[in-house]
Amino acid sequence: MMLPLLGVGLLVSFAMGTVMLSANDRAILWAEGTTAQLAVMQDRVAANPWFKHGRSRPATASNPLPAECGAGAREFSFASLGEVEGQAAREILEMIAAEAGARVCLSNIFMINELPDRDTQSWSQLAASAVLGTSMIPCAAVLFVYFAFSNRLRLGTWLGDDGRIARSLSWGLGSGLFASVVVALATLLGPTYNDDPQATAMTVGNVGYSLALALVLVIPVIEEVAFRGWMMPLAERGLGTIASAVASSALYSAASLPADAWSAAGYFCLGLTYAMVYLRTRSLLACIVANVTVSVSSFWLA
Repeated sequence: MMLPLLGVGLLVSFAMGTVMLSANDRAILWAEGTTAQLAVMQDRVAANPWFKHGRSRPATASNPLPAECGAGAREFSFASLGEVEGQAAREILEMIAAEAGARVCLSNIFMINELPDRDTQSWSQLAASAVLGTSMIPCAAVLFVYFAFSNRLRLGTWLGDDGRIARSLSWGLGSGLFASVVVALATLLGPTYNDDPQATAMTVGNVGYSLALALVLVIPVIEEVAFRGWMMPLAERGLGTIASAVASSALYSAASLPADAWSAAGYFCLGLTYAMVYLRTRSLLACIVANVTVSVSSFWLA
């Protein structure tokens, strides 16, 4: 029963690492003026007490001069911003330009989820990068433990008792699509829908391809191997079928770090869906396909 706990630890670490690295937006402004005016702006941006990692750089081949700006204009920016800090950072840049007497020729530019720069990352972001960068090692450990003991402990198989891949795929895809529709309706009608209208939608463009791949493939595999492939067969022998489904769903919900009771109930219902797929097919592949389908739809429906 230790594998589900390992799975929970991996999922929590991954979620926390993602949160740490998601606050990496950049607000950019271009300004033109005299050499003295731009020098004052550069000093004030670098020493700003509210936003760190201020940067000033001239136009280059890799950083072309905008058409709106004249020769000699410079780029000024603040980095490592959270999703609600971008507009405030832009306003601070505009205020610095006005106080220095420079003219803003281009503003309101943002880089969302800029690639991390090790020279400007905080210790927590460096730790998060290390966790995410080595996530494949613990993932491989989960799969190794499962394969090493699955036969000895008589756990469920990848394709179920009948060994038909088409049946596993059809059950997984069908139940995943149904759950995706339910999740979409719950998101629209649930009490948390209008709580944060400024929240950034989860899209591939916002999180990047590597993180998106991990969210829609790596994490579902860990979840299903730990909770349905390992925990449910063992718990079912001691607690019974219904209790094992409820226990695995509750642990799955807790590992998903729900923001409130509504989200916790949603994750619990998803866990029950995957548990029912497992009980109906005894196929770990069917559960993984269902989970991946829901995860993929979370991007399309965002």
